Amino acid sequence: MYDIRNVEDMYDGDMLGHVWEMKPEGLSCTDCSTIEYYNADEVEESIEDNLEEMEESIERKLEELELELKKLKDR
Repeated sequence: MYDIRNVEDMYDGDMLGHVWEMKPEGLSCTDCSTIEYYNADEVEESIEDNLEEMEESIERKLEELELELKKLKDR
């Protein structure tokens, strides 16, 4: 089997052992109900949100450390 297109976009080597049915939308796995699909836009948005939160957290921590350094220098 090589380069077999399928609805699940499953790698050829992973297709073995599954039951397949040809449907109007393409070759479809009938026993692959456990596969989770993700919306690329939603994943990207989630990553961007997490990065923004991490950047804000890092900036706050840097400000705290700078204040602490200043206190130590003023002693």
